[in-house]
Amino acid sequence: MKTSIITIANQKGGVGKTTTVINLASSYAAMGKKILIIDTDSQANATYGLGQGKKTESGESNLAKAITENLTLDDIAVSTDFENIDLVPASHDLVSIEPALYGKPSQNVIIDKLLRTEKKNDYDMIIIDTHPSINTYFQASLKSSHYYLIPLFAEEYSASGLRRQINAVEDIRQNLNPMLTFLGAVITNFKKSSASHQQFEKVIREIGDKAGFKILKTKIPHSDAVSSAMSMRKPLNLYHNAKSLPVTHAYAALAGEILPELKGKRIGRKYSPINPKAFEDYGLQKSLEL
Repeated sequence: MKTSIITIANQKGGVGKTTTVINLASSYAAMGKKILIIDTDSQANATYGLGQGKKTESGESNLAKAITENLTLDDIAVSTDFENIDLVPASHDLVSIEPALYGKPSQNVIIDKLLRTEKKNDYDMIIIDTHPSINTYFQASLKSSHYYLIPLFAEEYSASGLRRQINAVEDIRQNLNPMLTFLGAVITNFKKSSASHQQFEKVIREIGDKAGFKILKTKIPHSDAVSSAMSMRKPLNLYHNAKSLPVTHAYAALAGEILPELKGKRIGRKYSPINPKAFEDYGLQKSLEL
């Protein structure tokens, strides 16, 4: 299997982005696949979530250092306490160094430069966590990626945000990375007992059909175990209180659902553009009021 590079992105915060990164990675690791997580978010939630906060605080090994010193994975990737998962840690320094990157030719290739090493081929998948904004690291992550996935909550504002997110990524795809492929959107924190969540799912699937992109079949259910596992710095499938819970099985199902699509860099396949007209605000609002 070729190395597949996947960015998990949503400019709306608090939609389960980092949780998806960690638990998707851990689900693949449990299949025996070698995974690298690149944390490009200055909040460093994935780094702390994998128990590597000291790497951020000490500055000895993190993405900001890689960027300023032109380092690659050989110099900066660290092992975690979890089998088959390595990490490029983030740090708060990403904020302070970002202004110096603006307008430079290298601005959009900082992740590409990090990956210019044979070590990249050690991994089946590289999963990139991003900040909830369209910043330099977001653009560079998508420039280097083969695929992207959008997690979103079952609420109206997430649907509106989905349109803005897709439009932003489409701009990057057209100008920087023509073969970038949208794997789809995954609904997270879903409450089956909630009528509004059920209505949202119906509407967003209709929009996906009209716009020409997937809303993945797998839904991630709401569970208090998610925050508990994060506070314990463990993926759900390695957290003893959550191993048998539906939310843990859901992340494993999500990993299985998108696995057939992950074939490394797409070559020679025509990309089908997304229809932005399906995202008209009035149409979304009308559907939600039915």
